[in-house]
Amino acid sequence: MASHIVPAPSVAPPLQTTVVQTGNPPVDWDTTTGRNIVWSVELGNETFGRPVVAGDAVYVGTDNARHTNPAIQDEAGVLMAFRTKDGTFLWQDVAPRVERGLREFLLPSTTSAPYVEGNRLYYVTAECQLRCLDTQGFRDGENNGPYREEVFQDNDAADIIWELDMCGRLGVFPHEATNSEVLPLGDLLMVSTSNGQNEGHTLVPSPRAPSLIAVDKHSGEVVWRAIGAGEHVLHGQWSSPVAANVNGRMQVLFGGGDGWLRAYDAASGHEIWRFDGNPKDARWLPRPGVLSRSFIVASPVFANGLVFVAMGQSPGHGNGPSLVYAISPNGQGDVTRSRLLWTSREVGRVVGTPIEKDGLLYVGDVGGTVHCLDAATGAHVWKHETNGAIWNCLLLAGDRLYVGNEEGTMTVLRAGRRKQLLGQIEMDAPLYSPPALVGDALYLATANRLYLIAAKSDSKAR
Repeated sequence: MASHIVPAPSVAPPLQTTVVQTGNPPVDWDTTTGRNIVWSVELGNETFGRPVVAGDAVYVGTDNARHTNPAIQDEAGVLMAFRTKDGTFLWQDVAPRVERGLREFLLPSTTSAPYVEGNRLYYVTAECQLRCLDTQGFRDGENNGPYREEVFQDNDAADIIWELDMCGRLGVFPHEATNSEVLPLGDLLMVSTSNGQNEGHTLVPSPRAPSLIAVDKHSGEVVWRAIGAGEHVLHGQWSSPVAANVNGRMQVLFGGGDGWLRAYDAASGHEIWRFDGNPKDARWLPRPGVLSRSFIVASPVFANGLVFVAMGQSPGHGNGPSLVYAISPNGQGDVTRSRLLWTSREVGRVVGTPIEKDGLLYVGDVGGTVHCLDAATGAHVWKHETNGAIWNCLLLAGDRLYVGNEEGTMTVLRAGRRKQLLGQIEMDAPLYSPPALVGDALYLATANRLYLIAAKSDSKAR
């Protein structure tokens, strides 16, 4: 069956994966009439990356369909920067195709969301390069280094500080998409390499290449590497790492392409524990409607001392029965039996990172259903049908849960044990990634546009 990529799951700040932000964003808007739309700008045709706001700029990964730089007409992944207050284009970083024998195998769209720290931005390009950029681009009149090979050095271009080519340097063979967000821990950046199957889905070409790496954020040098799934990757590896402070020891949690969740010591990269998310007798059946051996696409969630992990596959394989687990991270070695707290079998395949708040776990599946589970027991509290595949567009803002689907419908639900529908907005393109919440405003990317959504003086949010 044809394969499809998945968008980059959301990665939260270092100590947790559930960030419940406060604010009073609108629960209704209209892209046709402009109600509660402050501004919008065109992106590419396939935008999977989530918007990230830092300072006076909003960054989002997309493709090159807009041809902002007329000199670059070819397909390529792009990271675009806009001014937050009015959507003015600032600069872009382009990752042209690299001839590695992968031909048109890799998705020509940036799925990684950047991590910004001061005047430095870190992200993974569509061509499997970890880059450090100057957030000012070339507008400051300087070419910061040591990287000096930028083809374009005008005000619209990105200034690359350093680059780590994970294919060229580490032998990585990414499957369909290079899909990792960047997790900062001190001076280290934790990044998934997306190492996976070949184009024919018959084997892993680079079984000894790392699945997860830690990189010095100042130099771009690899500090440690973990092979992880190795030759056992079922398809691709599109989960992003998250951090968990467990009894004062920082663990890096990483969902593998073989269905194992592994915890590594953040300083050394040594494996602490591992959990098998697949029943031992499960078979790999990448098609709709059947319980299949699966892998981990959504990032795990660390909350209240527990780890929650949802199993999934590429959305292109359709929905099917799947599993969600709660695990204690206080273990060593294989903890599949010894640290399992509960299992839910009522959720479909998941590719978007769940959200935990106030003892409840919110999960969206590829079947289009939002599930609310009791975080202590795994019991179903309620569910809601959105009638379209949910990828990674989930955001909890205060007590409002925003869920977007592939049909372009944004559903707004009241969070809590009693389900309440607050709003349903029809957009004009698919919703693949969660919006960024800043105060009472949402920066929301559809497949082809970026919107700033906020209550206007003539149209207050409810």
